[in-house]
Amino acid sequence: MTWAGALGGMVVGGATAIVWDVVDSAYLNTGLYAMVPAVALGFGAIFLFNGLGRVTGAMARDFERMEAEVKGA
Repeated sequence: MTWAGALGGMVVGGATAIVWDVVDSAYLNTGLYAMVPAVALGFGAIFLFNGLGRVTGAMARDFERMEAEVKGA
């Protein structure tokens, strides 16, 4: 995950968790717990915004190291 994906997920998920109760009670009336749509929309935002950031050399090395660790285990 890039910085853009992480930031997008945090902002969208956090905003959804805060605003959901008001929107749900005023318009949707689902009674759904706010964390459910917040997590779903947060994951969606991660995938949407992830391409806006770039992978650094340190990120690539960390990923390769973890991949080698998982394959070795």
